[in-house]
Amino acid sequence: MPRNGKDALDAPVPYECRGADTPVEPRRKEAVEVVLRPGTVDELDALSALMQPRDIWGNLRFKRPPTPFVLRLLWRSGLQVLFIHRSDDERLVGFFLVYGPDDPLAAREFDGAILHVGDRRLGLAQKSVHAFQDRMFSARRCAALVASINAENVPSQQLLRSCGFRVTPGEPEDVGLVRGVVQTYDAQMNRVDWERLRAQQAHRRATLGQSAHRR
Repeated sequence: MPRNGKDALDAPVPYECRGADTPVEPRRKEAVEVVLRPGTVDELDALSALMQPRDIWGNLRFKRPPTPFVLRLLWRSGLQVLFIHRSDDERLVGFFLVYGPDDPLAAREFDGAILHVGDRRLGLAQKSVHAFQDRMFSARRCAALVASINAENVPSQQLLRSCGFRVTPGEPEDVGLVRGVVQTYDAQMNRVDWERLRAQQAHRRATLGQSAHRR
């Protein structure tokens, strides 16, 4: 989600810049962008530490807080990690987990999280999803992106809908070693959907630019 020259995950406490309850200074949403950076296997211990809060691993549908050992098992099965950073101060704000090998003809399953409420209120979750879509589809890393969302996780359902995903009720899902049986909603976007979304965004920007020029 390239980051600062010194990895924010190097420290024993991987996220120490701001606590969850620390007030966030007001910022204009459009002034703060995000940058995605691929994670490495050496950062799985720190990633595990980030995922210990119940509202993080629970919304990702893990059965319990993931340990470094479990994350390494998933890594060997093709897990990829993308860390999300703010572009203004390079602070770590979240991550994406992407399952399965790169394959331009296949769908890729993903999970994601923004760690702190203050960053979500700045619109960084939506910007992160758009950056993730662009990264995956522009490099032809997959034919589609899919996600399964807990039925009670309404904010994530609304977020993905706002980013162009089709979100529909799913079936109870047994997702194996790490995750339990959960009632889900299915979210999906293919490359054609993304190309259409990008065209709409470009048209909207051009229209707004023309309107501003007339003024």
